[in-house]
Amino acid sequence: MSKSLLIKAIALTAVVALSSCGGPAVKADNTSSTGNNNDTTNTDLDIEEVKMDPLVLPVVDEAAEAKMKAEQKAKMLMDAIADNMTVYFKFDQSAVTAEARDSLDLHAEYLNLNMDQQVVLEGHADERGTPEYNLGLSERRANAVAAYLRLQGVNKAQISIIAMGEESPADFGQTNAAHAKNRRVEVIYQ
Repeated sequence: MSKSLLIKAIALTAVVALSSCGGPAVKADNTSSTGNNNDTTNTDLDIEEVKMDPLVLPVVDEAAEAKMKAEQKAKMLMDAIADNMTVYFKFDQSAVTAEARDSLDLHAEYLNLNMDQQVVLEGHADERGTPEYNLGLSERRANAVAAYLRLQGVNKAQISIIAMGEESPADFGQTNAAHAKNRRVEVIYQ
């Protein structure tokens, strides 16, 4: 777009804005309705020429619309994953289950839309086994979640891993249900 056409478009926008503000009406010949012509600039504004150029304002609208859609999608994804911040594992396993993949896909999509977002994957194990074994198992679980996210396109630099072992149980009970709650990776956004 030529510089003079852009100046004309800005001038037209200003004329329309000023005419709707309740001040003196501005005519296309740069004189107010009072007849005073104090404006020494000559814009040679050809309204038809501006109307014919489709690139004057739509470019700005398209960029704003794209940004708004991306923000809406990110909010929708965050709302969807808010209830899915924990990935559970089978006894003595570190493989990501099929059930966990749907949730992790949403996390990956959110992280891919928000490249500056950091996430900590905090691995845990139940109390069965030695503390050393459980620490290693919780690390393998966190690494498995990280590997799955990276396969979905998440940048490695966005992911941190912490292995907690059996030290921070979600449930202190001694039942199978309690142990199942402790075999997990918590997804924590920073």
